[in-house]
Amino acid sequence: PIEYGQVAADGRSVPERALGPQRVTYPAGDSWSLLELRQGAPSLKQQDILGQQREVNERLDKLVRELQTQQQGSAALKKESKSQPTLDDRQVNRLALLREEVHDSGARLDALAKDMEVTPELRRLSRETNSVAEKEVREAESALQHGQFEKLSEARTRQFETAETNLAKAVEKLQDPRRESDKLAEARIQQFKIENLKDQQEQLAEKAKDAQP
Repeated sequence: PIEYGQVAADGRSVPERALGPQRVTYPAGDSWSLLELRQGAPSLKQQDILGQQREVNERLDKLVRELQTQQQGSAALKKESKSQPTLDDRQVNRLALLREEVHDSGARLDALAKDMEVTPELRRLSRETNSVAEKEVREAESALQHGQFEKLSEARTRQFETAETNLAKAVEKLQDPRRESDKLAEARIQQFKIENLKDQQEQLAEKAKDAQP
Protein backbone atom coordinates (compact mmCIF):
# COMPACT_ATOMS: atom_id res chain seq x y z
CA PRO A 1 0.00 0.00 0.00
CA ILE A 2 1.08 3.56 -0.72
CA GLU A 3 0.12 6.42 1.55
CA TYR A 4 -0.17 9.82 -0.08
CA GLY A 5 -1.65 13.27 0.38
CA GLN A 6 -2.43 16.25 -1.82
CA VAL A 7 -1.67 19.91 -1.17
CA ALA A 8 -3.02 22.93 -3.08
CA ALA A 9 -1.61 26.36 -2.32
CA ASP A 10 -1.50 29.80 -3.86
CA GLY A 11 0.50 32.96 -3.27
CA ARG A 12 -2.31 35.50 -3.20
CA SER A 13 -1.78 38.66 -1.21
CA VAL A 14 -4.55 41.25 -0.90
CA PRO A 15 -3.74 43.24 2.26
CA GLU A 16 -6.59 45.69 1.84
CA ARG A 17 -9.03 42.78 2.17
CA ALA A 18 -6.97 40.90 4.74
CA LEU A 19 -6.49 38.03 2.30
CA GLY A 20 -3.30 36.04 2.35
CA PRO A 21 -2.00 32.80 0.81
CA GLN A 22 -4.26 29.75 0.94
CA ARG A 23 -3.26 26.18 1.62
CA VAL A 24 -5.56 23.16 1.51
CA THR A 25 -4.67 19.53 2.17
CA TYR A 26 -6.51 16.37 1.26
CA PRO A 27 -7.23 14.41 3.34
CA ALA A 28 -7.57 17.10 5.97
CA GLY A 29 -5.26 17.27 8.97
CA ASP A 30 -2.62 14.59 9.40
CA SER A 31 -4.57 11.89 7.55
CA TRP A 32 -3.32 10.08 4.45
CA SER A 33 -5.04 8.48 1.49
CA LEU A 34 -4.19 4.84 0.92
CA LEU A 35 -3.45 3.44 -2.52
CA GLU A 36 -3.33 -0.34 -2.75
CA LEU A 37 -2.12 -2.06 -5.91
CA ARG A 38 -3.60 -5.46 -6.60
CA GLN A 39 -2.78 -7.79 -9.44
CA GLY A 40 -5.91 -8.60 -11.39
CA ALA A 41 -7.89 -5.70 -9.94
CA PRO A 42 -10.65 -4.24 -12.17
CA SER A 43 -9.58 -1.47 -14.52
CA LEU A 44 -10.31 2.13 -13.63
CA LYS A 45 -13.13 2.13 -16.18
CA GLN A 46 -14.73 -0.93 -14.61
CA GLN A 47 -14.33 0.56 -11.14
CA ASP A 48 -15.99 3.75 -12.37
CA ILE A 49 -18.95 1.80 -13.80
CA LEU A 50 -19.33 -0.26 -10.63
CA GLY A 51 -19.05 2.86 -8.51
CA GLN A 52 -21.85 4.54 -10.49
CA GLN A 53 -23.99 1.41 -10.19
CA ARG A 54 -23.47 1.25 -6.43
CA GLU A 55 -24.30 4.93 -5.94
CA VAL A 56 -27.44 4.79 -8.11
CA ASN A 57 -28.66 1.64 -6.36
CA GLU A 58 -28.05 3.02 -2.88
CA ARG A 59 -29.87 6.26 -3.66
CA LEU A 60 -32.80 4.46 -5.28
CA ASP A 61 -33.09 2.00 -2.40
CA LYS A 62 -33.11 4.84 0.12
CA LEU A 63 -35.77 6.74 -1.83
CA VAL A 64 -37.97 3.65 -2.07
CA ARG A 65 -37.78 3.21 1.70
CA GLU A 66 -38.69 6.87 2.19
CA LEU A 67 -41.70 6.63 -0.10
CA GLN A 68 -42.90 3.45 1.60
CA THR A 69 -42.69 5.15 5.00
CA GLN A 70 -44.59 8.15 3.64
CA GLN A 71 -47.28 5.88 2.22
CA GLN A 72 -47.70 4.33 5.67
CA GLY A 73 -47.87 7.80 7.20
CA SER A 74 -50.68 8.81 4.87
CA ALA A 75 -52.57 5.59 5.63
CA ALA A 76 -52.23 6.19 9.37
CA LEU A 77 -53.58 9.74 9.14
CA LYS A 78 -56.47 8.56 6.98
CA LYS A 79 -57.43 5.87 9.48
CA GLU A 80 -57.13 8.15 12.51
CA SER A 81 -59.12 11.04 11.06
CA LYS A 82 -61.75 9.14 9.11
CA SER A 83 -64.54 9.88 11.59
CA GLN A 84 -63.33 13.37 12.49
CA PRO A 85 -64.87 16.48 10.95
CA THR A 86 -61.48 18.24 11.03
CA LEU A 87 -57.90 17.37 11.88
CA ASP A 88 -56.66 18.22 15.34
CA ASP A 89 -53.51 20.30 15.82
CA ARG A 90 -51.26 17.27 16.24
CA GLN A 91 -52.58 15.71 13.03
CA VAL A 92 -52.19 19.01 11.16
CA ASN A 93 -48.54 19.14 12.20
CA ARG A 94 -47.97 15.52 11.21
CA LEU A 95 -49.58 16.14 7.84
CA ALA A 96 -47.46 19.24 7.22
CA LEU A 97 -44.31 17.24 8.07
CA LEU A 98 -45.42 14.37 5.84
CA ARG A 99 -46.06 16.70 2.93
CA GLU A 100 -42.61 18.24 3.41
CA GLU A 101 -40.99 14.79 3.45
CA VAL A 102 -42.76 13.84 0.21
CA HIS A 103 -41.60 17.11 -1.36
CA ASP A 104 -38.00 16.44 -0.26
CA SER A 105 -38.11 12.90 -1.67
CA GLY A 106 -39.28 14.32 -5.00
CA ALA A 107 -36.39 16.78 -4.96
CA ARG A 108 -33.93 13.95 -4.27
CA LEU A 109 -35.40 11.98 -7.17
CA ASP A 110 -34.93 15.02 -9.41
CA ALA A 111 -31.33 15.36 -8.25
CA LEU A 112 -30.63 11.68 -8.94
CA ALA A 113 -32.16 12.00 -12.42
CA LYS A 114 -29.93 15.00 -13.18
CA ASP A 115 -26.84 13.17 -11.95
CA MET A 116 -27.61 10.18 -14.19
CA GLU A 117 -28.33 12.43 -17.17
CA VAL A 118 -24.64 13.29 -17.60
CA THR A 119 -23.83 9.63 -18.39
CA PRO A 120 -25.24 8.70 -21.82
CA GLU A 121 -25.81 5.05 -20.87
CA LEU A 122 -27.92 6.11 -17.87
CA ARG A 123 -30.14 8.65 -19.60
CA ARG A 124 -33.08 6.28 -19.98
CA LEU A 125 -32.94 5.56 -16.26
CA SER A 126 -32.74 9.30 -15.70
CA ARG A 127 -35.94 9.88 -17.67
CA GLU A 128 -37.79 7.11 -15.81
CA THR A 129 -36.70 8.47 -12.43
CA ASN A 130 -37.59 12.04 -13.37
CA SER A 131 -41.01 10.90 -14.57
CA VAL A 132 -41.79 9.40 -11.16
CA ALA A 133 -40.72 12.61 -9.44
CA GLU A 134 -42.77 14.80 -11.77
CA LYS A 135 -45.93 12.69 -11.75
CA GLU A 136 -46.57 10.29 -8.87
CA VAL A 137 -44.58 12.09 -6.18
CA ARG A 138 -45.87 15.54 -7.14
CA GLU A 139 -49.45 14.27 -7.24
CA ALA A 140 -49.03 12.67 -3.81
CA GLU A 141 -47.70 15.94 -2.42
CA SER A 142 -50.60 17.86 -3.97
CA ALA A 143 -53.17 15.44 -2.53
CA LEU A 144 -51.69 15.81 0.96
CA GLN A 145 -51.80 19.57 0.62
CA HIS A 146 -55.46 19.52 -0.40
CA GLY A 147 -56.27 17.03 2.35
CA GLN A 148 -55.24 19.51 5.01
CA PHE A 149 -57.93 21.99 3.95
CA GLU A 150 -60.81 19.66 3.16
CA LYS A 151 -63.82 20.46 5.35
CA LEU A 152 -65.53 17.08 4.91
CA SER A 153 -64.01 13.87 6.23
CA GLU A 154 -65.03 11.94 3.09
CA ALA A 155 -63.20 14.40 0.83
CA ARG A 156 -60.13 14.37 3.09
CA THR A 157 -60.10 10.57 3.08
CA ARG A 158 -60.14 10.58 -0.73
CA GLN A 159 -57.13 12.89 -0.78
CA PHE A 160 -55.21 10.61 1.58
CA GLU A 161 -56.14 7.63 -0.61
CA THR A 162 -54.89 9.51 -3.68
CA ALA A 163 -51.59 10.20 -1.91
CA GLU A 164 -51.25 6.54 -0.89
CA THR A 165 -52.00 5.32 -4.40
CA ASN A 166 -49.44 7.62 -6.00
CA LEU A 167 -46.76 6.78 -3.46
CA ALA A 168 -47.38 3.08 -4.04
CA LYS A 169 -47.11 3.62 -7.81
CA ALA A 170 -43.88 5.56 -7.31
CA VAL A 171 -42.38 2.67 -5.33
CA GLU A 172 -43.46 0.19 -8.00
CA LYS A 173 -42.16 2.27 -10.92
CA LEU A 174 -38.77 2.79 -9.26
CA GLN A 175 -38.21 -0.98 -9.34
CA ASP A 176 -37.58 -0.76 -13.09
CA PRO A 177 -34.60 1.64 -12.99
CA ARG A 178 -33.30 -0.29 -9.98
CA ARG A 179 -33.24 -3.56 -11.96
CA GLU A 180 -31.98 -1.87 -15.12
CA SER A 181 -29.10 -0.30 -13.19
CA ASP A 182 -27.58 -3.75 -12.57
CA LYS A 183 -28.18 -4.90 -16.15
CA LEU A 184 -26.68 -1.74 -17.61
CA ALA A 185 -23.58 -1.97 -15.45
CA GLU A 186 -22.96 -5.54 -16.60
CA ALA A 187 -23.56 -4.59 -20.25
CA ARG A 188 -21.22 -1.59 -19.99
CA ILE A 189 -18.46 -3.71 -18.48
CA GLN A 190 -18.86 -6.35 -21.19
CA GLN A 191 -18.76 -3.67 -23.89
CA PHE A 192 -15.63 -2.18 -22.35
CA LYS A 193 -13.94 -5.59 -22.29
CA ILE A 194 -14.81 -6.15 -25.97
CA GLU A 195 -13.48 -2.74 -26.97
CA ASN A 196 -10.35 -3.25 -24.85
CA LEU A 197 -9.71 -6.64 -26.46
CA LYS A 198 -10.18 -5.13 -29.89
CA ASP A 199 -7.64 -2.41 -29.09
CA GLN A 200 -5.15 -5.00 -27.87
CA GLN A 201 -5.57 -7.05 -31.05
CA GLU A 202 -5.02 -3.97 -33.19
CA GLN A 203 -1.89 -3.09 -31.23
CA LEU A 204 -0.55 -6.63 -31.64
CA ALA A 205 -1.29 -6.48 -35.35
CA GLU A 206 0.62 -3.20 -35.65
CA LYS A 207 3.58 -4.64 -33.75
CA ALA A 208 3.60 -7.74 -35.94
CA LYS A 209 3.49 -5.53 -39.02
CA ASP A 210 6.38 -3.40 -37.79
CA ALA A 211 8.41 -6.53 -36.98
CA GLN A 212 8.23 -7.79 -40.55
CA PRO A 213 11.48 -7.35 -42.53
